Amino acid sequence: MAQVITSKSQDVSGKTLKEEYLSNAVEVAHCYRDVHYFLEKYAFIQNKNMGKKIKWQGWAYLHDLLDILLKYKIVLIEKARQLGVSWLLAGFGDWKAIFSDYALGLMLSQGEKDAWKLLDKCKFIHRNLPDFLQRPLKHPDSRELLDFIDCDSKIEALPSTEKAGRGTDAMFVVRDELAFHPYGRDNFRAISPAIDAGGQLIDLSTIDKDDEENHFTERIHKALDGAEKIVYPSGLELYTRPNSNTALVFLGWKLRPVREEGMTLDEWWAREILPNYEEWEREGEYPATLEEALAPPKITCRFSVDSLYGMRDIPREVIRTDFNGLVRIFHEPQAELKYILVVDPSEGMDDPATGIVIDSRSCEKFADFRGKIPINEQAVISDYLYKMYHSPYTGVERNAQGILLIDKLQAMGVTNMCETSKDKPGWWTSALNRPVMIADLAEAIRLRAIGEHSPDAISQFLSFIRTQKHPDGAARKGAHDDFIMAWAIAWQLRKTMPITNISFKSFKLKTHRENW
Repeated sequence: MAQVITSKSQDVSGKTLKEEYLSNAVEVAHCYRDVHYFLEKYAFIQNKNMGKKIKWQGWAYLHDLLDILLKYKIVLIEKARQLGVSWLLAGFGDWKAIFSDYALGLMLSQGEKDAWKLLDKCKFIHRNLPDFLQRPLKHPDSRELLDFIDCDSKIEALPSTEKAGRGTDAMFVVRDELAFHPYGRDNFRAISPAIDAGGQLIDLSTIDKDDEENHFTERIHKALDGAEKIVYPSGLELYTRPNSNTALVFLGWKLRPVREEGMTLDEWWAREILPNYEEWEREGEYPATLEEALAPPKITCRFSVDSLYGMRDIPREVIRTDFNGLVRIFHEPQAELKYILVVDPSEGMDDPATGIVIDSRSCEKFADFRGKIPINEQAVISDYLYKMYHSPYTGVERNAQGILLIDKLQAMGVTNMCETSKDKPGWWTSALNRPVMIADLAEAIRLRAIGEHSPDAISQFLSFIRTQKHPDGAARKGAHDDFIMAWAIAWQLRKTMPITNISFKSFKLKTHRENW
């Protein structure tokens, strides 16, 4: 780290700044290598509630978040309020700028004054560092710029406009309270080339419950699709895919160990939050779970939120999996039961294919599969479940991919299929019957008449909302509705299922290798 230091410059101890710098070279090197150490030992922040400067409080979840920031190129942070994340990012940005000679950081917020506030935190941390860590400021009075005399590193504060950040080669971009940026999507297109070239993008926000289709919520749903959940000992939740450079982080309100001195978290919640916020506001500003944060207000969600929460809270253990985890078995087949198999097929690239097997009488889900897999593999898995569950009454959605899948399944010996019309096997979803299907399913969910308890499926139901364009309901931007449509078809098939006494022959399941 270069410094403008002269032998005549002196600090209050009588040492020249050059002597002070050299005597602290080990500390400088330690701070350069370890941002955790840098913040723990030297960062001060403002506590405006107490009206004083305090040492940065390195709670465990903040250190976990730092590790994630150091590992992933794109980080989305869905958080409750007042968890110290903005101060953490201010310190992280200052650390990057101090220990680089050409770093450009962008701090974007919904308006100019909001962006200034975030940059002010960077400046506050920088001003309160010991002299040997400070780089001399080029424009100390600037509201929108933190830059240095002795290098080309700088951090800029910008309002989130359509073109903010376009044409820059930013090392890192922080978009604070992204759910409330009026031009979030346009701005994402403007800064994407910098990120593609090696920069880091950090998006953070609480959820905007009034805007179900905003850019931040859409990005969360895309990040969740196919992601694995990892819960840290601190309580931080990480969602990511293997070998991915994108991470979604959820920070619930209970992570912060102290909200107000002398009060437990429950006491603080009962006094400060419960009386002052409606339920949907609490779920947006102070969510305890990611599901709470993403759930739309009850008046917006097409399905009963209370029923969905109740279904989710009844756990169903996956007793085994197959096909590398694509197939989940919740209950083994029983000879006396009759089953329904529904498949919502896909082309296998952008959207996942989904299948469910349910008991026709109790509507309990016995098995399912889901994945972005080619049509041939969808056929192999569907045939596998068809044989396992004694030739269930089968409905494949009759779209372009569905017709291909139906042909393959018939060639494999699947015969017990519903028909849209004579000689047209499969289920056809039209503009006329779709609202009826969704309305019937909504009533079944309200009565808790279906046995769906998987968190990934419940999350889809919670993300299915009424909009002006789709008053009967549609998936939020970035979310999927494959489980919903599979269940909607299954509920209709119960009405048309043939009432026959079918005798089943025992069969030997092929091995995993033979099926795959």
